[in-house]
Amino acid sequence: MTNMMTRACFLLLLLVPSLSKAISVSIWQYGPSLCGNNNGYATASVSGGTPPYTYLWSNGANTEEVQGLAPGTYSVTVTDALLDEATAQVTILIGENTIYTAFSGAGLHGCKNLCNGGRNIHEDAIPANLVQPLSFWPPLDVDNGGPVGGSYGQYTTLCPGQILQFFVTDATGCELEIIDTWYPESSDPSPMGILGVTPTCSGMPTGTVTIHAGIDDTSPFASLWDVVILNESMQQVGGPIGGLNTTQGQNIATRPGLAPGNYYAKRYFTWHPAACQDMVPFTITDLGTDCGILSGTAFVDNDLNCTRQTNEPFVPGMIMEVLPGPYYATTSGNGQYSFTLPSGSYTVQQQSSTLGEHCVGTPIPFTINAGAYTTVHHADTSLVPLDVSVSLSSGAARPGFEFQYGMLVRNHTPSSSGAISTSFTFDPTVSFIAASPAPTTVVGNTLTWNQAELTAWQSRYITIRFQVPPDVGLLGYELVANAIVSTANSDSDLTNNSATNLRTITGAYDPNDKLAYTSNGNTSVWQINEDQWIDYTIRFQNTGTDTAFNVVITDTLPPNLDPGTLVMGSASHSPFSWELRGESTLRVFFPNILLPDSNFSEPLSHGFVGFRIRPRLPLLPGDEITNIANIYFDFNPPVITEPSVLVATTGTGVEDPAVHRLAVHPNPVTDHLQVRVQPDAPRVHRVFAADGQEVHVTGTWSNDVFMLEVTQLSPGLYLIQLGGGTARFVKQ
Repeated sequence: MTNMMTRACFLLLLLVPSLSKAISVSIWQYGPSLCGNNNGYATASVSGGTPPYTYLWSNGANTEEVQGLAPGTYSVTVTDALLDEATAQVTILIGENTIYTAFSGAGLHGCKNLCNGGRNIHEDAIPANLVQPLSFWPPLDVDNGGPVGGSYGQYTTLCPGQILQFFVTDATGCELEIIDTWYPESSDPSPMGILGVTPTCSGMPTGTVTIHAGIDDTSPFASLWDVVILNESMQQVGGPIGGLNTTQGQNIATRPGLAPGNYYAKRYFTWHPAACQDMVPFTITDLGTDCGILSGTAFVDNDLNCTRQTNEPFVPGMIMEVLPGPYYATTSGNGQYSFTLPSGSYTVQQQSSTLGEHCVGTPIPFTINAGAYTTVHHADTSLVPLDVSVSLSSGAARPGFEFQYGMLVRNHTPSSSGAISTSFTFDPTVSFIAASPAPTTVVGNTLTWNQAELTAWQSRYITIRFQVPPDVGLLGYELVANAIVSTANSDSDLTNNSATNLRTITGAYDPNDKLAYTSNGNTSVWQINEDQWIDYTIRFQNTGTDTAFNVVITDTLPPNLDPGTLVMGSASHSPFSWELRGESTLRVFFPNILLPDSNFSEPLSHGFVGFRIRPRLPLLPGDEITNIANIYFDFNPPVITEPSVLVATTGTGVEDPAVHRLAVHPNPVTDHLQVRVQPDAPRVHRVFAADGQEVHVTGTWSNDVFMLEVTQLSPGLYLIQLGGGTARFVKQ
């Protein structure tokens, strides 16, 4: 019995090793002997076997890690609980006395062309087998006396790209040279600029300045920049300017409450306030003593009690008109507006087709007394449940070059639109390259975006790029593009849910110009009793030798254009800001546009912005609507466009009727073509094939939309005449 038990135990012992993985050992970490001293180290790593393990190094050490090793070869033998063994060896070399590192602690931000950066010397930048305490040469500018929080201290006043070279000596006298290169960890800010100032009366601190801070919003150091206002004596006026929208790349803020005088906007980096700073001067004009201030707020008065509650939304971007004058102002994002006016009696009225003041009735009378403040609020109610619009603008179209459209979809009301769908049909002559954001679908020459709702007064920008064929035979050809937006919730005004853009392919041209298209597609005449509005496009190009950081456009509207009817359109770059001020001056801001010069990138050096406006009526035959724009690239003198001139006429055949376009969708079409016309337009239609033969095609009306049944048409190009306008479409 005993023999059987002994044999069983022996068999069990024989079986146990076969149930576990064989033991193995490796040296997973080791360090050299610095300066030939006994400061090398090695660590064994065991796998398999049956713990616990015992270690025996060739120098007699019996721990997993050994330190204090002189140069030489060492071995370790590991034995497990079942007496299985494994062996590994390592050679400790004499370490180099020069260490190149790409990281010796976090870099401290430095400013452009200034040697005021810095580098923290962290514990992990120094070899671990040096014996504490350590000393540095040159001495650290900021010495923490040891690894306090992982840092020994700092070297400061470094220049971008400078070689950082220092020596560290340990307690044994071992000296190492450490070499690193320092670069700033955030990019330099772009130039700061003054976007606009408003004057004030003597003794009344109500002047304002609007500043573009030029801060790199992608930098982790963006929040460490401050902008303050200094007076002529270099004393700070108020605290740092708030509201710098660095998260969206705009960097725009307005400082109110300034008295007449000379000032500076000062930008500085809080870590290096003395060295990292720049200043831009500006002046708040003194309008004298015989004037006062009108201010107020526009808001949606949901509970109809004529006072604003905290949950009632402000009305942004609303044009306010004061008469006599006229004078204009635009409400800010929080619905506020202000005027500085001579003493006298006036009225104020907001220019809106979607909102109306309901407590007093407009226009609202008020009086300006010298040196006094007057407040007029606008408690609004919605005149329509929902109004969403789409607008189109485009740049220059030239054979062989890129061509760009800008599309803007905007909610003009405080109501939600529900989900929206926007389609864009382009001329098949050009080739689609890309759009931002990318379209949901691309079918033939129609792009469609299916997007989430537009909330109160929200806008959405879309840019679309095309390639024009390198065919000089296209010179003079007119590109036609149509856009249509539809909303899940019912839209009360469908007249602005579609837009048509006409652009003639040209050769050589002035890259900074102002173009006009009337509602009937005219470019040089205004047809009395037929045209309704004008679409202006201001185009610009950076033909300089360096990047333009900011572009500002000013347009002083002529007396025969009505500023109260202005509707801002789309642009090549977003976001952008605009305001209407004074006696009808439109200012458009492209902050931080980073527009490259044409030598660096010709396609990217272009930009444009559009707006729609109506003339003041009546216009008499022969009257001219003349308008120019001033384009400022950073701090350079303005580029002044050639005048855009429209001549009022009573004729209907002054220009080629082929340019009097309708809005058609989709194009190409397979079964039903949607045709949009002006209200009260004649409802007689004619359709012509490409050979000029008239074809019979039926259709039905719904308000101002005509649905043309084209199923029976053969594939090809057709022309429709309807309501005094024409449009081309392709039947697939």
